[in-house]
Amino acid sequence: MNFATMRFEFELNWPRFRGTKPANAEGRSYGQNFISPFRALTKSGTSVTENSSLSLSAVYACVNKISSTLASLPVNVFRETASGKDIAKAHPSQLIVSGQPNEGQTSYSFMERLVSDALLWGRGFAMIERGSVTGRPVAIHNMSPVGMEQKMVDGALMYKDNATGKMYFPDDLIIVECFRGISPIRTHMENLGLASAAVEYGARFFGSGGNVGGFLMTDKSLSEDQYKRLKNTWSAQYGGIGNAHETAILEHGLKFERSTIPPDEAQFIATRKFQVEEIARIFNVPPVLIQADSGTTYNNVEQQQIIFAQQTLIPWARRIEQELDRKLLAERERTDHFTHFEMRSLLRGDLSARQEFYTAMLQHGVMTINEVRNAEDMNTVEGGDLHLVQVNQLPLNSAEAYGDKLSAEDDD
Repeated sequence: MNFATMRFEFELNWPRFRGTKPANAEGRSYGQNFISPFRALTKSGTSVTENSSLSLSAVYACVNKISSTLASLPVNVFRETASGKDIAKAHPSQLIVSGQPNEGQTSYSFMERLVSDALLWGRGFAMIERGSVTGRPVAIHNMSPVGMEQKMVDGALMYKDNATGKMYFPDDLIIVECFRGISPIRTHMENLGLASAAVEYGARFFGSGGNVGGFLMTDKSLSEDQYKRLKNTWSAQYGGIGNAHETAILEHGLKFERSTIPPDEAQFIATRKFQVEEIARIFNVPPVLIQADSGTTYNNVEQQQIIFAQQTLIPWARRIEQELDRKLLAERERTDHFTHFEMRSLLRGDLSARQEFYTAMLQHGVMTINEVRNAEDMNTVEGGDLHLVQVNQLPLNSAEAYGDKLSAEDDD
């Protein structure tokens, strides 16, 4: 069996998603150009895959920051009403998106997996399980993006899971795409390879006790036995972290010459710091939010969090909302039903800024007391649904009557 055959067999049996009820197409032949778990070495000499990239702390922090923050936000199915919008508590999809997407997961774990798959692989997939009678969604299940392939079958767009051979119509899948559906890991493999090489270089340097490699030189000829004994003795006495800073004793005219560039000359620290910033840039996460920038103040961090919410989280939330609307809501319901992430808590400023904002909203009658309390996660109060305005402000159509009233009082 040659390498190509072994590789195909390995990919064919790559870990698969089980326990679902997807559509299946029999008796057709399909290609094998799906996402492969094999990756070529980068120019830095390291291999980077979607899974192995998580060993880089900056990648792990960025993926975790985006996916966990989105997963922690409340998401509900709303219905538009004459007075605004209300949570559609009776809608079949409300429990699926807000509480329990399936028997084995919470909404948090489901959303975290869906978004993290999209960040790493370029696309996150979930299979929609529908009721056999009504056709309504009854559950949604995460699927592995490995081996998922988009194909045209008899003029219709379908997705094939090459690990199982099962076919899915687009309406039976929730698909959340990264930018253009391309994996950031594969697109920026050389950047990540450099970061991985820096980590490996540092590990090897400190693993050797800070000792650098070099040459043992002598002008005498060594026999094969002398060569092996010298090599083994040197490695045993001066190699590894336990032998750091040991004094070497050289006999018979042996000389040691260092061969590698010291970490300071290779700008080891600067390289690692720059690569962390590069990874944060790839995922559009402010470096301070992954503990990569020590030169920020409290106020700067707060502004960075708002920028992160506006420029990173909101685009992701809109992608997911629109996909959930298309796949979980009936066409006739989309005119007055929609899914929505509640992001007000991420966008509001500090206590002083919120106080000034709410004061202005209350004084001008834009918000009620209960709306302010709801925004601050407080219970409503009786009589708090009235819109209030300042006494010295009147509607234009009441100004003339109010003036006549004041004139009458002066005449009296």
